[in-house]
Amino acid sequence: MPVIRLPALMRSYTNGQTLIPAAGRTVRQVVEELFNQHPALRPHLSNEKGELRAFVNVFINQENIKVLNGLDTELKEDDQVLIMPSITGGSASW
Repeated sequence: MPVIRLPALMRSYTNGQTLIPAAGRTVRQVVEELFNQHPALRPHLSNEKGELRAFVNVFINQENIKVLNGLDTELKEDDQVLIMPSITGGSASW
């Protein structure tokens, strides 16, 4: 079963878990399974249309799904899916 890896900053939405097994054959399916297991994550990672937010990057075994088949990329049993929201903010003036 594929495993989803989340950064530590998302732990508060997953009961402290950073590795979450999620059933599915595609990235889309495992992300939906993640949201079913941990509904508090959904508004932080997806928009009101149900699409992943633009600042959310997804990798399969360190390869960005944007260069693969996006959310429809097929997964193997031992794949790790890393969901990494981009960190932005701050100010140009110090």
